[in-house]
Amino acid sequence: MTQDRRNLAALAAITLIAALSLWLRSGFPLYAIGSGNADEFLFIRLAAALRRAHWLGAYDHFIMVKGIFYPAFIAVTSLLHIPLKVAEHLVYLAVAGGFSFLCYRLAHNRALAVIVFGALALNPALWTHSLARVIRDGLYISLALGVIVTLAALWSEDCSRKVRIALALLAGGFAAAFWLTREEGIWLIPAILVLAAFTSLALYMDGRPRAEKRVAARKAGIATGLAGITAAAIVAVVALINFALYGVFTDVEFRAPGFLSAYGALSRVKHEHWQRHVVVPRDVREKVYAVSEAAATLRPGLEGKIGEQWIKAGCAAQPIKPCADILGGWFIWALRDAAAFAGHHSSGGDAETFYARMAREIDNACDAGKLDCFAQRAALQPPFRAEYVGDVVRMAPRMVSLLFTFGAGEVVAMPSTGSAQRLAFFREYAGDVEFPPREAAIESLAGWIAGPTAAPTVALVDAEGRGHGVVEPDDAPDIDRALGDRGLHGRRFFIRPQCPALDCTLQFTFADGAVRTVPLAAVNGELPTDPAYVLSIDHVAHESVEMPAETRARLASRQQVASLVLRAITASSPVLFITGVLGLLVAFWKFRRDAQLVFLTGVGAAALAAVATRVVLLSYLEVTTFPALNILYLSSATPFVLIVIALGNGLGVLTATRATSA
Repeated sequence: MTQDRRNLAALAAITLIAALSLWLRSGFPLYAIGSGNADEFLFIRLAAALRRAHWLGAYDHFIMVKGIFYPAFIAVTSLLHIPLKVAEHLVYLAVAGGFSFLCYRLAHNRALAVIVFGALALNPALWTHSLARVIRDGLYISLALGVIVTLAALWSEDCSRKVRIALALLAGGFAAAFWLTREEGIWLIPAILVLAAFTSLALYMDGRPRAEKRVAARKAGIATGLAGITAAAIVAVVALINFALYGVFTDVEFRAPGFLSAYGALSRVKHEHWQRHVVVPRDVREKVYAVSEAAATLRPGLEGKIGEQWIKAGCAAQPIKPCADILGGWFIWALRDAAAFAGHHSSGGDAETFYARMAREIDNACDAGKLDCFAQRAALQPPFRAEYVGDVVRMAPRMVSLLFTFGAGEVVAMPSTGSAQRLAFFREYAGDVEFPPREAAIESLAGWIAGPTAAPTVALVDAEGRGHGVVEPDDAPDIDRALGDRGLHGRRFFIRPQCPALDCTLQFTFADGAVRTVPLAAVNGELPTDPAYVLSIDHVAHESVEMPAETRARLASRQQVASLVLRAITASSPVLFITGVLGLLVAFWKFRRDAQLVFLTGVGAAALAAVATRVVLLSYLEVTTFPALNILYLSSATPFVLIVIALGNGLGVLTATRATSA
């Protein structure tokens, strides 16, 4: 077979694999969760503001808690009318294709390139219901891989000046997007350092004269600097716009110096009775209120309804006995809610000033001996304890087990949840959404209503006007602030209906005695509109809602094939990962005089470092702060597992075939 035909055959194989991958991905439709105010719906809300050229929209204490890149991606894909999950998958396949091409350029082996692409394209994590959500991890998995792939391409060979500049700009763009998507970007640093070490080693083993090596090293250094400047410039532009509009120079408020200092100051105060997963317990808070005027303003929120709500949320998600305080993974949100309730989040600058003041007052109390404290800190993780080391060692095997099973069989399509009002936004910005049936029984619902003069009262009544179910009303100061210029006052509500056949009615009584009613069944459809008030249903949980029968039948063949692939990969991945690591070691020794193949083994070693770092990081978070033992957080490590498997075993086979031919 001629060279052109071999290239065409390899390209055809990759195209077929990509088509199969897209076909399988389409078997798991968008899983919209309409109640995700700090996740799904937040991303949709921010995307809507960006698409209207309003940046992140009017300031509140949510809009800058997560990176801007994913909402921007949603805004662009919705403008192009590309379904969000299709767009995410196309980005992933493009990055996988780039890595496959890099493997071909370095190993000069088409079969290896096709195998690597096939392994990445058939990643079972992409079919889990966790990544079917409108959640940033669906794109983050591609960005993490893209950072390593573009840096590897940039450092792999002495290419032309134009290509080097293009690769540097691309690497910088990926790095910025990666940084602006999630907040724990430092986990890739060990992998980058391993890749840089193998780059230096490959250059040292290169047979060229020293003068040429120095020139190559200088070019690589300049290109790396350009990539770094590009990434820093993009992040700085985002921070500058945030400063101009909201008064705080940061890309994400969780990274803002004042907030980090405040959280670090709270967590440095020693506990009377230490309890795992509780970073700032009630006894610490009470001590802090006594020495910090700023912190004391948070007391009504943290020790009131806001604190109670976050205690319930944390204890429901993390089965800890006893559980009577705000757990670490939820305290960060309780802190911001309490600060907003106290009026400290009128702008980003106002919030940052408040947090910096609180940090200063607590740190001064620590320095003066009024509080018993650890060393001064500005970080979100709790102070280190020696027992965490053993805990991480014991947790890591569980992380590895879940990682190698790619979610422990989570390959299943889930029906979307939420009010029709919310789900309509998802359909507009993310693609087709399966709406719950109108007759679907409602387990719970939450929302808010605002009316003139005073906040309306809320009830759920039957046809004879008798109350039904559980109704929990609450104040809504954020709604009051948002709608105060219209003279409206709000009330939030949470309702657990006990109405068979949805035959109850939501009843709202206003300050002037007027009564408005909304049929309970209407929350599964379009809400009625009325100029006299504003009603929003933010969350609806349905009882045992399944995908419609016709949808299940349409997706069945793709889901069955995906399940077969999952079982095959799950059964073989532990052994193949071990043989892949051995293959990298053998290839490194066998090809030690081939600079390009030494570098390629270094890419595999960098992938191994990425897997190890992610496992250790999530194990540490699991044993110290919040539940991290899930495929959603582990998903960004799955491409690197597959790289070790495919590249390591492929290079191992390559050493054997070349040894035989020699």
